[in-house]
Amino acid sequence: MKCALCHSLNPLRNSHIIPEFQYKPIYDPKHRLLTISSNPHKRDRYVQKGLREELLCDACEILFSGWEDYSFRVLFGDTAKLHSKTEKTIHLKGIDYPKFKLFLFSLLWRMSVAKGDFWKEVNLGPLEARLRECLLTSDPLTSDEFPCLLCPVLIDGHYDSGWLMPPDKIRVNGCTVYRIIINGILFSFFASSQADQLKLGSYSINEKGEMKLIVEEARQIPYVSQILLALGKAIHQRKDS
Repeated sequence: MKCALCHSLNPLRNSHIIPEFQYKPIYDPKHRLLTISSNPHKRDRYVQKGLREELLCDACEILFSGWEDYSFRVLFGDTAKLHSKTEKTIHLKGIDYPKFKLFLFSLLWRMSVAKGDFWKEVNLGPLEARLRECLLTSDPLTSDEFPCLLCPVLIDGHYDSGWLMPPDKIRVNGCTVYRIIINGILFSFFASSQADQLKLGSYSINEKGEMKLIVEEARQIPYVSQILLALGKAIHQRKDS
């Protein structure tokens, strides 16, 4: 099998679709990921070392790891500086635009090329090749192209980084948007060649190294509230059975 990114025939690694650092707040003390099904007849199960597939060669893993290491410090360290904060928005600055944007590209691209059922909603079609080229050439494009909005999700007023939800797909102003919650943050990827017309660069990571995060309650986001409700019902039914 060839590497999904560089197309070399070198041995493939068992690659994380979501980087390992994003699983750390989700793992239990035994370094396991608990997957909970919304189907009351399907048992919950543990997954060791996250969701992985044979995808990338060593060289491409190293390429991605540089962007991942930096993005870890942005999301969970002190690399990003607080510009301003309100009840609903967090305005960050001091971020390396190419590194963080390419990390977001790598995340979206991996979800699209992955074969596992968890990622079935993500299919970039012809745009997959364009993102692959951007990753190979380290081209982050402009901030208005393929923007990604980040929204920390609160549950009853509290933020918890220890949960992950599968991606879905919606249409917004004629653009396809893929959404996924990782570490309690809703990532909304605008995957369309027309996305630049929405001018979202002032909210997604931009060339100034700034990014605005919109904070929202889970109950105010139908995608989130519906899945949480289904999970709650399934857990309750399994306990009663």
